[in-house]
Amino acid sequence: MPFALNSLNTSFSHPLISPEGALKRYPTPFFYKEAVPDILEGRDDRLIIVVGPCSIHDSNLALEYAIRLKALSLEVSESVLIVMRTFLEKPRSSIGWKGFLYNSPFEDSLLFGRALLSEIVSMDLLIATEFLQPLVTPYIADLIAIGFIGARTSSSQTHREMASSLPCPVGFKNNLDGNISVAVQGALSAGIPHSFMTINGSGMVSEVRSLGNPHSFIVLRGSTSRPNYYRSDCLEALSLLRKEGLPPHLFIDCSHGNSGKDYLKQKEVFTSCLALRKHLPIRGLMVESHLESGNKSSITDSCLGWEETKELIYLAANHSH
Repeated sequence: MPFALNSLNTSFSHPLISPEGALKRYPTPFFYKEAVPDILEGRDDRLIIVVGPCSIHDSNLALEYAIRLKALSLEVSESVLIVMRTFLEKPRSSIGWKGFLYNSPFEDSLLFGRALLSEIVSMDLLIATEFLQPLVTPYIADLIAIGFIGARTSSSQTHREMASSLPCPVGFKNNLDGNISVAVQGALSAGIPHSFMTINGSGMVSEVRSLGNPHSFIVLRGSTSRPNYYRSDCLEALSLLRKEGLPPHLFIDCSHGNSGKDYLKQKEVFTSCLALRKHLPIRGLMVESHLESGNKSSITDSCLGWEETKELIYLAANHSH
């Protein structure tokens, strides 16, 4: 019996705006993002700090945070490169809120999300996101200075292929059980050319032949059972990178498994990593932070408040002198 779309257990709404259509409505602002590869490759000795909300849930609060963060970034720019977390999607291990982009209707959220990111980039503030849904990528990838592949998708061939085509450095996180090799293999795979299917600028399903991402790296984010930001964990990760011929440098996520999901413990992880950085090639740190401490129930993870965030960033800036 012939396959028919209407036989699927779903219903279809109207076609979405194409990536080209979204870019025409909200063009790409000019921004300088070469500093990130320079730091990763050791030509710039500053520390990258990716900091901001667990995920974007309120555009007005996100813009207020961005304005404050831009001002702070100017104060510390000689020793720290600030990149704002602007995660529009939220990966779930179980059911729950999936992020800003999944507010209904979807096209409105997609355009509103791009508009928000464009406005933040227009402030001359670099932004980072986790690439989760591959079909969303063509709508926002031009705005992103650093991309991440999360713990739940680092082993996914689809996400490795996608990362190989992205126009920004991409960090692969170790998976939920703490397996660092998964992240290393993800970075290795993203560094080579791939052929795969995605949508083109017109929204048509097309074959893509990527060149490989020359700036893929790994992120230690802890596991469900223990942190992995300690010196021994870093040395293990660096050894695995060298074995695969990958650049031996690290990012460390101060939240998630490394903080045991206790947002206040991010400060302990952060300060420990600053000390480790004297001896190990730690290129970047990630912190979940917002205007107020705590969380919005069931929507975001708990975040450090603004005053605590400033203290950490000043500490990092002074530590680098």
